[in-house]
Amino acid sequence: MPDFVTSLQGKDLGHLEIIAELWGIELETQDVHKGIKHLQTVLFNQDFIWRMLEKSPQESRLALFDLSSNQGRMRWSEFKKKYGDIRDIGAGRRDREKPYSDNKTSPAEALWYRGLIGRTFFDSSSGLEEYIYIPDDIQEVLPSENKLESQRLGRPALKYEFKYILPARDWILEDACTLLAGLRCKLDHTQIAPSTRHTAEYPLFAVTTYLNALQSLLFSAGILDENNEPYPDRTRAFLESVKGDALLSLFNAWLNSESFNELSFIPGIKLEGEWNNDPKDTRRRVLEFIGALCSASGQEIGVLEPTWWSMPSVVSDVKAASPDYQRPAGDYDSWYIQDVESGEYLRGFESWDKVDGNLICFMLTGPLFWLGCVELGSTLDPDNARYNDISAFRFSGWANDFFNNRPPRGTSSEKGELSIGSDARISAPLGTNRALRYIVSRFCEWMGYSRGSYRYRITPSSLESARQGGLTVGHLLRALNQSGCDVPPNLVMALKGWEKGGPQAKIEERVLLKVSSPEILTKLSASRAARFFDGPLSPTVIAIKPGAWQKVAHALAELGYLAETTIEE
Repeated sequence: MPDFVTSLQGKDLGHLEIIAELWGIELETQDVHKGIKHLQTVLFNQDFIWRMLEKSPQESRLALFDLSSNQGRMRWSEFKKKYGDIRDIGAGRRDREKPYSDNKTSPAEALWYRGLIGRTFFDSSSGLEEYIYIPDDIQEVLPSENKLESQRLGRPALKYEFKYILPARDWILEDACTLLAGLRCKLDHTQIAPSTRHTAEYPLFAVTTYLNALQSLLFSAGILDENNEPYPDRTRAFLESVKGDALLSLFNAWLNSESFNELSFIPGIKLEGEWNNDPKDTRRRVLEFIGALCSASGQEIGVLEPTWWSMPSVVSDVKAASPDYQRPAGDYDSWYIQDVESGEYLRGFESWDKVDGNLICFMLTGPLFWLGCVELGSTLDPDNARYNDISAFRFSGWANDFFNNRPPRGTSSEKGELSIGSDARISAPLGTNRALRYIVSRFCEWMGYSRGSYRYRITPSSLESARQGGLTVGHLLRALNQSGCDVPPNLVMALKGWEKGGPQAKIEERVLLKVSSPEILTKLSASRAARFFDGPLSPTVIAIKPGAWQKVAHALAELGYLAETTIEE
């Protein structure tokens, strides 16, 4: 068989740089011949090859060992059928599209771009035939398959896979406060959505997906009843608890929930029919897969180290090693799962990536990330990334606390101070006490979240809604005073005045008729149009009742006056 140097003859510098990048080494030359020699010097070390193969996708390792067991070569047509094609693209397109890094990379391509296989023609009984082969000098240092049998699923991520980092946060507690207040005020998700922080900062999912999942989580935690109404005492206890305890309670609720079904929240698919899956057992299995990463580098089991892991490789390895992790007896046909975009039903093993593979991605980028158990990495800016663009993850500093049933340490503080304007507008910066913000939001109209603050406005209608919910102005003023907020005296007077006699002023839109002389109004007032007037404002201006301006215009025309209108019909 040709050796490593021969297998790379004719390759350009870009191809060598790809090999170096995938093996995590520096190519310190711009000369192709010297570059090949440098790669040969580094690669031909059995310990190095073993460590690098540990980080390679499992399917590509299986392809390599299959090839090795066949004396290091196999007909290209046979190998291609088993392990996929090697796309024939030019150097320019290769460098632009980076086919070696996308999710469509076949095991054959994974080996090709790592320099572990070559292609050439050999004599056979049928004449010259194209073969795929392992270079002789690589075959000599290749470890046995048995040496890698105990390999964990997945591989450590490459640096470009976590170019952008989405760190662990406790923002879910802010959003839980927002959602609970919204549900208590009888608002729907479209009204609550503008006030959520997580999706505003990290828009990996549609806000409706996030809110539906959060609502299900709060139900699992026993904070919402079956009608999604907050239990008052449990809500108060949750919002008054310190952040570490609150996070742990949500994590345990998710971990042990039989009703929180990740499968039902995956974007792009729809569950139909009356079949049942087991979300709790599935969750346990997925956590076993990623929890096995904790033993890396000789770490004690149960101690999760913050190593970045390639998400696509973990999913790919689960598919190869334990594809039926959520399917009883390997049943891929009885679950009615529809692809929303195409309308097709996702049945059979060929739908594994869209359903079972996607579920692993959702669990990592959804609940585990929302709860602060993992951090995420992407090749794209987080503003443009979606959940299926995430390419890497690692356990956060809170993960060990979560899995050992301890409140996570180092959560954000709650030292934010409300600011209340004399115009009845309230701004609650991030870190405002959640119980206080919950009370305030029930007395206000919500104006959304922006620039690090939740914004509210006190109006007569919002005060009336609070009163119907059993609250009084006294509750609001007492909560504000106890928190040390400086409430403007004029606002205190306005609130107490409203409680005694309702609104002291009314602002409304009116349609006005302006005429050029008082005699026109005198003529109109003597006509049948007089019943459409709502009171004069001056000798030449009068208010028209809602919906009657066209009838007044007709009356003017009958009197010989043409009216110009600025009202849009």
